[in-house]
Amino acid sequence: MTINTPSLRKIIIPIRLGIDPMERLLVASFKGDPEFEGFEPQVFDDLINGKGMRMLRYRTNGKVDVWQT
Repeated sequence: MTINTPSLRKIIIPIRLGIDPMERLLVASFKGDPEFEGFEPQVFDDLINGKGMRMLRYRTNGKVDVWQT
């Protein structure tokens, strides 16, 4: 009698999950705009990201523009 046992495999998942604390966050959505769905300015001051601001601009085509200072 032969018993088949699964072999061990290593799986690498190239995604980092974490929580980045923010000082301030605003989410503004636009209805009826042909190009943009919304803006998301983020102000942060922590050991990981330093001190600065990040702006996310959501487009209607699914793309996101990101600016960081």
